[in-house]
Amino acid sequence: MNERELRERDMAELLEIRLRTGRVSVALVEQVAHRHGVGVSTVWRWLRSGVPGPRPVRGYRLSDEAMTQYFVHCGSVAATHRALVRSGHEVPDLRTLQRAFKRELTPAERAYAREGEEGRRRYTLHRRVEATHRNEIWEADHSELPVKVVLPRGSKPQKVWLTIYLDAFSRAVMGWAISAYPSQSEVLAALEASILENPERGPFAGVPGALRWDNGLDWVADSVSQAATRLGCLVSGTDAYAPHQKGKVERFFRSLQTHRLRGLPGYTEGPKRADGRLFGSSKALLTMDTLIGEVEDFINDYNLERPHKGLDGETPLQRWEADATPLRVPSRESLRWMLLPREARKVHKDGVHFNRLIYFAAELNGLVGETIEVRFMPHDQREIEIWSDGEFVALAKPQNALSAEEVERFQQQKAEDAKRMNRLRRVASRRARSRMAPRRGTGDPAQEVVRVDRDEARRESATRVDVEIKDLAAEELLDLGELDEPVGTDGPVSADE
Repeated sequence: MNERELRERDMAELLEIRLRTGRVSVALVEQVAHRHGVGVSTVWRWLRSGVPGPRPVRGYRLSDEAMTQYFVHCGSVAATHRALVRSGHEVPDLRTLQRAFKRELTPAERAYAREGEEGRRRYTLHRRVEATHRNEIWEADHSELPVKVVLPRGSKPQKVWLTIYLDAFSRAVMGWAISAYPSQSEVLAALEASILENPERGPFAGVPGALRWDNGLDWVADSVSQAATRLGCLVSGTDAYAPHQKGKVERFFRSLQTHRLRGLPGYTEGPKRADGRLFGSSKALLTMDTLIGEVEDFINDYNLERPHKGLDGETPLQRWEADATPLRVPSRESLRWMLLPREARKVHKDGVHFNRLIYFAAELNGLVGETIEVRFMPHDQREIEIWSDGEFVALAKPQNALSAEEVERFQQQKAEDAKRMNRLRRVASRRARSRMAPRRGTGDPAQEVVRVDRDEARRESATRVDVEIKDLAAEELLDLGELDEPVGTDGPVSADE
């Protein structure tokens, strides 16, 4: 409903009151006048003659060419005026043209012409979405901290990244992780720290109902999405270039920078010399551990002590404890299984190559050339889990960390695998040698015969000869050859006869 329609509605109500009661109170007239920003006499005039229609626009109106030149010259009215004059268009003086652009374009449109999308967003209205209870929605994001630090075994100072999860209801930082480079490992490590109970950081814990993060590769990786699904979380990615959709976590990063990072050595957004170098000695830079301590101290103060304007002056701890929504906290063992990062790797002849190490396990024998799934703990290179087709295969260790017993077990496993395959091969060979005899007519039944190989035929032939020799030897020893001669009724016939 526009302004004119609102005026007409209010005046219709006043007219109805006058027709019903015969009069209109001064208080009602003053109320309508204040609502529409006009004088009391103006409202009395509207009651007599009705609400006037929109006034016709007087003076110069912007042409399509003027509008085009305005955007071509990035919102400069002076440059637009010169371009219109050079091209021979009718154009008023500069002040009149400026008033026309101000009258016919909104502040957002003028900012868009000058600055592009960033200027338009500054004047764009966004709907605020609030969570109704704790652990309903978590917002998550990375941020490169504007402080250069010295990394362990590092030769050159560099900035590091902070990954956090923030509860949208209480504004509490549930968990966080700092690393040299953001990856899915840090995402899952911070998520595990957010869910598990930790008395040192307060009562904040539990599985969220929904996770909101951007569409960066670290967040939409398969292992991260699968972990959220196993936890029973609804994952919603924000639109591209829309930081307001996770504005609470963005506001935390700004508070961290304003209230803690600005005073630290190596702060890259601080004042600089004429040559662009920061004030202060580069030798006084913080170490990674020192920066972690500063961030941890600020987060504890933010969660437990600092009043929050968006919480009506309450701290995140007070808002969290004021809500009685039950928490769902899984065990550390089950959570570890669900949140292990996962990557695909191929099994080589010397093992699985992962994180610049070669991992080895006896159960990998026979899987050379296959693609398996590696599940691992971030920053823990002592062992990795090997999975194949969704089933656990083995725990693999770096080759240089194998014990003598594990090497011996591998040799035994290798020999057993060879025996088992040979046994299967012999069974398959025997079955392959059997075939059906050819049929010589329609009445002949099908018969199965066995076709043997040369070695088996030689063994069978030798066995058959041995049996014949044994039978022949038995006949000679018993002198049973004469039983084949005919025997008469009067006894045996002599040799002379």
